[in-house]
Amino acid sequence: MIPLHDDNPTEIVPLLTIAFIVICVLVFFWQMSLGGQGNQAAVYSLGVIPAVLLNKEQLPPELALIPAELTVFTSMFMHGGFMHLAGNMLYLWIFGNNVEDAMGHVRFVIFYLLCGIAAVFGQVLQNPASEIPMIGASGAISGVLGAYLLLYPHARILVLIPLGFYAHMVRLPAGLVLGLVRHTDSQFTGSRSKQCRGSVVCPYRWIYCRYGTDTFFQTPPGNTLASCPWFTALAQTPLICAG
Repeated sequence: MIPLHDDNPTEIVPLLTIAFIVICVLVFFWQMSLGGQGNQAAVYSLGVIPAVLLNKEQLPPELALIPAELTVFTSMFMHGGFMHLAGNMLYLWIFGNNVEDAMGHVRFVIFYLLCGIAAVFGQVLQNPASEIPMIGASGAISGVLGAYLLLYPHARILVLIPLGFYAHMVRLPAGLVLGLVRHTDSQFTGSRSKQCRGSVVCPYRWIYCRYGTDTFFQTPPGNTLASCPWFTALAQTPLICAG
């Protein structure tokens, strides 16, 4: 099931939604331009590694390009492959514009980054000794999807349902579409947990309960790295496409 469009008009141009998409696409092209080993090195340098973030391990000097704390942000704009990027950007494009419209530009960028940070630490706390880098915008976008569902619970989404050689388009309630998406994503990432674990979280609920409706909305919501050469670690350690 592939969402194509929703039925909610917007009043403002979603500048930040577009900016996030453009940045993620440009960063992905940059990753691909580095080649296989170069891309992996970039992932280790700019992705979140729980053990490094919590000072349990250290990256080799040639990979420690930025402070570990900054990888919480840089990891949000990197992706593990084309389908990882395409899926995230599709959902951000369809649902992010309405959430940005409701919040306004400033609140939206704060909200988006907070959701990404919450997703990172949700994954880090699950496995603080992990030496596998985590990258992706899924955590931040999960927060956006949660916000959309609370804002527009009765919205209808035009989806494409492939049925073999035939594809059917139908409008479905937002709750059903997003629920099926998260269920499918959880099953998919769970079955590949050693290679690509998704951080499927919705930090929005905490923000909503903690701060109420007026804070973000203008309208009411309806092998260890230290002991191995870095290239050996890159070749042997899987990647977490989380967040």
